[in-house]
Amino acid sequence: RYKSFIKKFQLLFKPARAFLLISKILIKPIAMKQSPSNINKLTNFEKRVLEKVSEIPRGRVVTYKILAGAVGRPKAVRAVGNALNKNLSLIKIPCQRVIRSDGELGGYRLGSRNKLRLLEKEGIKFSGQNKVEFFKKFIYKF
Repeated sequence: RYKSFIKKFQLLFKPARAFLLISKILIKPIAMKQSPSNINKLTNFEKRVLEKVSEIPRGRVVTYKILAGAVGRPKAVRAVGNALNKNLSLIKIPCQRVIRSDGELGGYRLGSRNKLRLLEKEGIKFSGQNKVEFFKKFIYKF
């Protein structure tokens, strides 16, 4: 639902300017929506995933697999991705810092381009194929 909105903004403005406007319009209202009633709708597993993601420091990344192991469910990699998709507080819980095991970006609620830009702002380096360069250097261990 947000992708068409983002594309319209990118047509009207330069990409960097569009990203700033989108973050002011979309991210802040989404962050405000994370109320106690929304948190109560999450399962215990989803809450644990979001709590672990909030521990990842700026400039570091974690794979879905490492995150699944950190919450005690090493085979629940896809469930971790689904839990991250339910994150309504994109500022407080930086789910853009979770990537695939092969170093590629993976999914993101606001699109992979925005995920790439956010990670680049944090100092993460990427190769031409949107893979994290020096992958092991940026991995965070819980």
